[in-house]
Amino acid sequence: MYGRIQATVNGYFVSLAAPAHLNLTASRAESDGLGPEHTFEIIELGGDRIALTSQASGMFVRVEDAAESPLACDRAEAGEWETFQLHDLGNTHFALQAANGKFVSAQEAKAGLLIANRDTIGPRETFRMVRLYPDDGLIHELEFAVTMGGDDLRGGRDNIDLMLITDDLVSRHYGNINRGERWAPDTLPRAYVVLDPPVALESITELDLTATVTGGIDGDHIDIDSIVITGRGGNGVWPVATVGPVRFTGTYRRVTIPVGHPTLLLTIATKDDDLRGGNDNLDIIVRRRAGRDLTFRNVNAGMRWADGSRHLVTLDLPDDTTAEDLRELVLRARVSGGWNGDNWTMDSLEGRLRIAGEDTLLFEHGYERFRGSDRDLVIPRG
Repeated sequence: MYGRIQATVNGYFVSLAAPAHLNLTASRAESDGLGPEHTFEIIELGGDRIALTSQASGMFVRVEDAAESPLACDRAEAGEWETFQLHDLGNTHFALQAANGKFVSAQEAKAGLLIANRDTIGPRETFRMVRLYPDDGLIHELEFAVTMGGDDLRGGRDNIDLMLITDDLVSRHYGNINRGERWAPDTLPRAYVVLDPPVALESITELDLTATVTGGIDGDHIDIDSIVITGRGGNGVWPVATVGPVRFTGTYRRVTIPVGHPTLLLTIATKDDDLRGGNDNLDIIVRRRAGRDLTFRNVNAGMRWADGSRHLVTLDLPDDTTAEDLRELVLRARVSGGWNGDNWTMDSLEGRLRIAGEDTLLFEHGYERFRGSDRDLVIPRG
């Protein structure tokens, strides 16, 4: 099996370091382009033991006994020092233990060089296997790009599970997509789920995310600003769904994400006076040329939108929605104003309608201040 190895500590891919193309380093960004020098064949030797060869040179990766020299790719055959123990950490993540008993680590102070010199597995010893899937038009892997809000996902026993449902009514469960790790406030974590067997995008009808949280004083709440879900396989990359914001509590543990429906994506920025959340929240009304208005209450999920912050709001629309159907938006800030109330200043809004993966800009607005006496803003379609 051929694949690429990504260091989770910095997001860079493992490659043969220039100019000699001998030592291994985690220093290549995906945006810079990936090729044979960033691709390795994973050879299974049995008993969770593997060897690695470079697609560029065909040589085997080896480690030095002294454990202070970087891994090199210069051996024609696989022996003891070219053999690694693979520790499967779940959800495409793994660690490698070399023949010297040490774990392979990406060394930040040494330009990302890979050195087998650590006794335990931590962030620098955790890697992700990015498989090279066949170009069959199917989704082999889902990527969840998460923007955390102000309350963390604790990890440990408080995690997030995924249920994928297809049009043949088959449900697939993938537990603990965060691998038990904490997702800290205001960070950008990512989760990956390998689909076996792979599925066609058009066959996915629903994604359910369930938080295994207890809530209450001894439990966990989770604030997520947005989740962008992308499918990957072969040379294909498909936008699957976008959702947010979401607040999980002990009594609200599950969010259902419809797939394939028209979606209105609103990017809303706060200026210098926050939307408090709690009892002071934002409703949005979508007015159509025909049919009833669509009302979406508490689109900030009760969360505070801090000064200078930016947020993505997703609104699922009826299947027959077209751009011509949408007439205007009404933003209704449920703020009380006054000494003990809340005002909110919006810096900007941009609204795009997504249908079948294509986005159309429909709504734009600049600065607006909401008060207890002036709570509604009407934005006509541009």
